[in-house]
Amino acid sequence: MKIAYVCSMKLKFLALLSCVSLIFGCDNELVLTDTYKDIPIVYAILSMPSSEQFIRVEKGFIDETTSALQIANNPDSLYYMNASVSILDSESGIEYPFTMVDGADFNLDRDPGIFATDPNYLYKSDTNFQPETGREYTLQIQRAGIDSLVTSTTVMVGQPTITRPSQFGAASLDFSYTQNTSLRWLGDENSGLYDIAFDINYRERNVTTGEGFENKTVRWFVRSNYDDQTLDLEGIKFFGAMATLLEEDPNVLRKFVDMDMIAAAGGQEVKEYVRIGQANSGLTSSQDIPSFTNISEGRGIFSSRQEANNFNIPITGKTLDSLINGVFTQHLNFTL
Repeated sequence: MKIAYVCSMKLKFLALLSCVSLIFGCDNELVLTDTYKDIPIVYAILSMPSSEQFIRVEKGFIDETTSALQIANNPDSLYYMNASVSILDSESGIEYPFTMVDGADFNLDRDPGIFATDPNYLYKSDTNFQPETGREYTLQIQRAGIDSLVTSTTVMVGQPTITRPSQFGAASLDFSYTQNTSLRWLGDENSGLYDIAFDINYRERNVTTGEGFENKTVRWFVRSNYDDQTLDLEGIKFFGAMATLLEEDPNVLRKFVDMDMIAAAGGQEVKEYVRIGQANSGLTSSQDIPSFTNISEGRGIFSSRQEANNFNIPITGKTLDSLINGVFTQHLNFTL
């Protein structure tokens, strides 16, 4: 699970390779029992806080007459052009329709690869749909010309509570070359995995232009797919991250401002997806390739994520001194 702060967890389903495990079977000949089989491929993560929700619905299929690479590069082969997508609130009975849009219109471009990138069709909610913690939601997909309804159900995960550093008071973060920094948070019973990150806020001035200091932020991804609620982070990693995230420039002066901690919780389905994906990898793995899905009649995932923030966290004077003068970061020209 990655913190994707446009859409948090950015998972990829290689639909056209879903039958890859057959290649490693005992038979020398690969036999396809159907000349054509429609397989819905779904990626749907309800994400809060967000005013809009996006769902990816595509079709994968087995076709013994056409190259998979040719199919992947044809948008008409990837999308259901007349599908109806909605989410049902199980408690209220209200059904929220989603509208087909081009993700590029919302700065959601598809990563380059073997699949066609233009258009990048997604299904978008309107502002009336706002998922609530602990409520059960059912995804419904009706494909044109197919009687069966594709469904999946999930419970909206709760917002984590960051307890260290405290969201109250003026607790400072102390990063040391030789000691760990303790981070703590609490999730609810529907939480499966966590992503932890920091937004590091600083000011920067180019001395050659004569202009004033400009506010800037870089994001430090600390841990992904983490299944605990405590993390003893090696303090030296902060300085290593700063050295990696910022470029050395002798004409630039910088001043550290503060940090914002982000803790994102993913639902139990995300945990199961990651667990199964990791269960059969490495030199000692079996020849079977496991796959997770909670989509009826198809493959993919329907789950949720929710994030918490602890804003404007200062660092200790000792940490600031190491940032300015320390061996890892002195070339970044931080000053008081």
